[in-house]
Amino acid sequence: MDTLVALSTGIAWLFSAFNTIYPAFWHSRGLHAHVYFEAAVVVIAFISLGKLLEEKAKSNTSSAIKKLIGLQPKTVMRVDASGYIQEVPISEVKVQDLLLVKPGEKIPVDGRVADGSSYVDESMITGEPVPIPKKGGDTVFAGTINQKGSFQLSAEKVGTDTLLAQIIKMVQEAQGSKSTGSKTGG
Repeated sequence: MDTLVALSTGIAWLFSAFNTIYPAFWHSRGLHAHVYFEAAVVVIAFISLGKLLEEKAKSNTSSAIKKLIGLQPKTVMRVDASGYIQEVPISEVKVQDLLLVKPGEKIPVDGRVADGSSYVDESMITGEPVPIPKKGGDTVFAGTINQKGSFQLSAEKVGTDTLLAQIIKMVQEAQGSKSTGSKTGG
């Protein structure tokens, strides 16, 4: 696209420069010498504005991705079979690990409430501002925020399998792709 814009605006500018320097060429043929400097400038201005808006949108998407990544905690409280609670990095969490989530903490992985109950702010997924009550057997998602009570959750999806990781992946893919429009068959 840049080549076509540069070629067309360059030709318009050269044609206009020729008509400005040698207007007699056209007058001798009974034609008026037209110039298109302003058209070339307007086309370049619109293309530049479009690129500026595209870069701004990409920048906003990049900051949104950073915010999404920031929703996942770096460490979690893992409960072993004897009930001992140990703080471990999120990378060490495996499926079916039992994790303790305290009030105000971000839920580290997708899973089910195994013990306890609470209210969970799922607005980052649903957009609903009201916290949802969660009790034994209810599903919770990584990146959402535990509001009031403590509970233990059994990890079901960890790492790149979590809903949060999938959302981040889709946003990154959307940022890297361009809209191609729809094709109609006939």
